[in-house]
Amino acid sequence: MMFSGFHKNEKQKITTEPSGLLSVLFKGIILGLLLSIFLLLALVAVIYFTPLSESYIPFMVLAISLAGILVGSYWSAKSLGTQGWLNGGFVGIGYVLVVFILGFFVLEDITLSANIFSKLLVGFVTGLLGGVWGVNA
Repeated sequence: MMFSGFHKNEKQKITTEPSGLLSVLFKGIILGLLLSIFLLLALVAVIYFTPLSESYIPFMVLAISLAGILVGSYWSAKSLGTQGWLNGGFVGIGYVLVVFILGFFVLEDITLSANIFSKLLVGFVTGLLGGVWGVNA
């Protein structure tokens, strides 16, 4: 028996097991990183084959990173179906931490500074927005 306005949304997938939650969040981070790598490779091709000024590169890299976080958090929140803001925020923080840790291995002059906290905040807020979007899509 179904009452008006009180039926369960069939698209909603709630994962209550911690291992399932972590798995979905990890897959969201990986999805965001893969998208970012693909877009960065496309950016390299554009820079190589066009007279695009190098002064735009930092802004384009930031936009690519934000797009990766948005897509990863969107996918995770859509898969989980609940608490999109929190799960998306975790994906954003995870993405920034993975990029920062990879930076230790690739770059020689990377340091832990207050700048990382602003990046974590931007990652969390971007993930939050992607998560809210994913839950409501």
